[in-house]
Parts: sequence; C-alpha cells; structure tokens
Amino acid sequence: MSLGFRPLGHVMEILESVGLPVSYSYEDLVFVENNSLLVQFNDANEKQLLLYFNNDLDGNVAKEIELILMDAALDKGFQFVNSGKYKIRQKDEAKEELELIFLN
Repeated sequence: MSLGFRPLGHVMEILESVGLPVSYSYEDLVFVENNSLLVQFNDANEKQLLLYFNNDLDGNVAKEIELILMDAALDKGFQFVNSGKYKIRQKDEAKEELELIFLN
C-alpha cells in the first residue's frame, strides 16, 4: 500500500498562520503547541485533516481553536474534522516510551 503525499508544509502554514507552532511530527501525526492538539493526515483524502484535542485542554479553548483552524484551513483548500480527544501516558519508564490513546 502506497502512502502518497502528506502535505506537512501546508499544514504547518495553516497552523502557524493562527499562532500555533508545530512541536513535532511523526509519520501521519503532527503535534501542535506543546501537545495541546494534534493533526492526523487522512490518507484517503489529503485535503481532509483529522483534529484531536488533548484531554486536558479546556473545552471552551478547544472550541475556539477549532473554529479558528477551520477558517484558516478553508482559505488554503483544506478541511479540519474534529475527531475527538487524546491523551498521552508513559508506557515504560525504563525505556522512556510514551503511549498515545485516542478517546473517541
């Protein structure tokens, strides 16, 4: 199965245009603003981006960020889809491994 093109540069432009810096990207995930939210690429539709908010982020703040990002994405021909929440926990202290848990 071919992964195809993931528009990381375009996503970074959208996020940074609204003051949300990219902290880290790994495979199909882009961690934003020190783990406040993450974006997951949708390999079935490169113009659709899945948006997840950290479980610890205040719901009102998340909604405000979501609305701002939706407008910014449309200006660049992309669409964010609120896909739920996530949390990160330490999986193995000895190996310093983290586990990403989606809370849909």
